[in-house]
Amino acid sequence: MVKVVHVGDVHLGRPFGFLPRDKAEKVRAAQMAALRNVAALAREEGAAAVLVAGDLFDSNEAPGRLVRDVQEIIRQSGVEFYILPGAGGEGLEGHDGLARNSVYRRESWRTVENAHVFMEERVFYVERGRLAIYGRPSVPGEPVLPRVARDPRALFHIALCHASVQFKSEIEDYPLSYDEIAASGYDYVALGHWHKRQEHSSRGVTAWYAGCPETLEWDRDPRGCALLVTLEEGRVLVEPRVTGEFTWISTTVDVAGDPAGIAATVLSRVSDPARTLVRVKLSGVVPAEGAASLAADVERALAGTFYCSVDASRLRPALEPGRFPPGSIAAEYAGLLLARLAEITADDPSGDRRRRILTAALDKGLQLLTGEMTPQDLDLEVILQ
Repeated sequence: MVKVVHVGDVHLGRPFGFLPRDKAEKVRAAQMAALRNVAALAREEGAAAVLVAGDLFDSNEAPGRLVRDVQEIIRQSGVEFYILPGAGGEGLEGHDGLARNSVYRRESWRTVENAHVFMEERVFYVERGRLAIYGRPSVPGEPVLPRVARDPRALFHIALCHASVQFKSEIEDYPLSYDEIAASGYDYVALGHWHKRQEHSSRGVTAWYAGCPETLEWDRDPRGCALLVTLEEGRVLVEPRVTGEFTWISTTVDVAGDPAGIAATVLSRVSDPARTLVRVKLSGVVPAEGAASLAADVERALAGTFYCSVDASRLRPALEPGRFPPGSIAAEYAGLLLARLAEITADDPSGDRRRRILTAALDKGLQLLTGEMTPQDLDLEVILQ
């Protein structure tokens, strides 16, 4: 049995430009803490290696102090780190790809004996040769999986790969197909490039993206993790382990309630407000001038979180049927639905669902008639519900 810890897309030194300067600094500090958590996890589990599947740094322009701090974390960890640079190549912009100014070309790496960087396609051996770790830096237009022959003397074979799995044909950003994964014959493919933890195993070959050890954005994993990978003969076990310091929550809330009620709905999902970044997407209909003030009220109600962003772009102004010329299609349409709404309210005061449906029909129908919404927009809304 051999254990390794798989991480990717750490993006140390990320600017987090949407945050105030002091909060951005705290999130960058959390990224460093997450890297220490990864090293601690590897020590506690007796892992043979930490595998970094690209983008350890957010940029090849990483300040010297940041690089030295990272090297010191690795040096003091007592664990072997195997680092695949991010996607890129000579003369190409990227995160920490192998451009001419690559952060991995700095002389200081020579002093970190337990840091092993894939500066070219090659294989490293650990656990007295029982485990072979293969890697190939990703370059546009070239294969992303290592092509070096697998060594039959090794018991286990792992590949590091910074790529985009083609779960749909449109993906062309360093593409990797399921057939390529299956044909590789590796026991495990440690994927990087995508920032959300997910499995893409294919026909007996186990393949995972680890996500980020400290979450970088909303709509990804709420909290950063590393993957603890255990290899046994004929079996690969993959276990997510929390390494992140902050939690990122994104939620869509209908504006039917007041700001305090909306905030309460959001906070019901938050266990530690001071360590949580919240994004609230408001949806529904508001008075024409009410969107900005509502968003500000919700943001104030959530001031106790580490950071709060309120997105009011989905709010729609209420359409007043009375503004349409008498006898027009829009006026007749609005009159019919308003009459039906009045009947429902009189006959069945508890008919909330039917009222919501008719109100939505009135709102969307008038937007279609006035050109504020297209049939394609309506189709998209149905698909996204």
